[in-house]
Amino acid sequence: MSRGLPFQVLAPVILLLAGFLSLLAWLGASQHQQSRAEALLRLKRLAAACAGVTIPRTPLVLEIMSDMSGAELVVCGPDGIPVVDEAGNALSTLPVSGPLPSAPTPGNLDWPDRRWLASLVPLDKESRYFLAALVDRDPIDRAARDALAGTIVAGTAAGLPCVAMALWLASRLGGRIARLKRQTERIAHGDFAPIDIPSGTTELEDLGRAVNAMASRLRAHEEESRAAERASLVGQLGAGVAHQVRNAATGARLAIQLHAKSAGEPMSEELAVAIRQLDLIELQSRQMMDLARPPRLDREPVDPAALLDDVVALAGPKCRHAMITLDWSRPVIPAPAIHADAEALRMAILNIVMNAVEAAGPRGLVRVSLAWGPDGSATFTVADNGPGPPPRLAGRLFEPFASGKREGIGLGLAVARRVARDHGGDVSWRRDRDETVFTLRIKAPTP
Repeated sequence: MSRGLPFQVLAPVILLLAGFLSLLAWLGASQHQQSRAEALLRLKRLAAACAGVTIPRTPLVLEIMSDMSGAELVVCGPDGIPVVDEAGNALSTLPVSGPLPSAPTPGNLDWPDRRWLASLVPLDKESRYFLAALVDRDPIDRAARDALAGTIVAGTAAGLPCVAMALWLASRLGGRIARLKRQTERIAHGDFAPIDIPSGTTELEDLGRAVNAMASRLRAHEEESRAAERASLVGQLGAGVAHQVRNAATGARLAIQLHAKSAGEPMSEELAVAIRQLDLIELQSRQMMDLARPPRLDREPVDPAALLDDVVALAGPKCRHAMITLDWSRPVIPAPAIHADAEALRMAILNIVMNAVEAAGPRGLVRVSLAWGPDGSATFTVADNGPGPPPRLAGRLFEPFASGKREGIGLGLAVARRVARDHGGDVSWRRDRDETVFTLRIKAPTP
């Protein structure tokens, strides 16, 4: 059966206090028993000292023996009646009236209105005279009661602060744990905001940090799940449309190529541009279909500079139409080949470039550059002098459907990131002075 925190904190304290009080009570009882035993021992010693010895029966002798033993002494006959001397004085150290009850062995005696520990010792061989030794029991019992009362007072004085402190500690810890419980319930309902870290207790601080770490991982997992769901939805809704658009673009391109062949003349620049734009339509249609498919990379040696040549050629007509400067200069030193899926990588870079072209606007500037590392990695950088993404989209640029353009559907950067991650890399962006810079990096494939 589960118990609350106050009970679990208070129970050991109360048990410890009860044990402490029991120990003190036992010590008090032991002290009482020891006092009684010492009184009885004095009586036994007095009886042993008087056995077989003729003691003068005078009041002075009795006073001396009383002072030495700490007991009241009475000389009496076999019938318990006190004996008197020649002067008629009772041989007793205390006033007596009436005979004494018999007390042959040391024990309790009530006479006449007091309680005694008594011992009756014969003073002669004929048992004509007896010496009654009496020790008052009231001081012994009073000392025991005083000790017990002191025990209760001391235990209460020591225990109440302990109980109060335990209650305060239980209340404090219980309040913090209850607050953590409410905050974890909020996380369970989908609110992954960090909780307040409890202060003052290392264990609760560690628990709060662990809860925040769990919430962060849950938020990331939920975002990934939503992104996957959106990507799957895009694939399901757009696969049919994209397939039809792709087939139509393929048919139009074949018709243009057949027309150019039948004319018997070299293909004009206008027709070549039209074919390139149809290629772009096919790529954009394919990216909608590929979002819902598992990655299937066909790695092969690829010239990254030639890849950028193709991208610039595809984006060129739109840049010329909007009078946008597309700056791309091939490296003087030939770039080493990279192992990648050329078609997927071309589509990813083209998406970033087209996004930059739209962001730069008429008479804007888009710069494309290439860098590579000795480990076989390649870094493609695209910068534009546009205003940059709006703040509300700054943290969601790579999510499907995240777009600040009226006619945009927000798939280009999502596709680019997926392709980069399929190649072991990633896509990132930053604002550098007055430019928005996107960087796509792919790693060398693991042997």
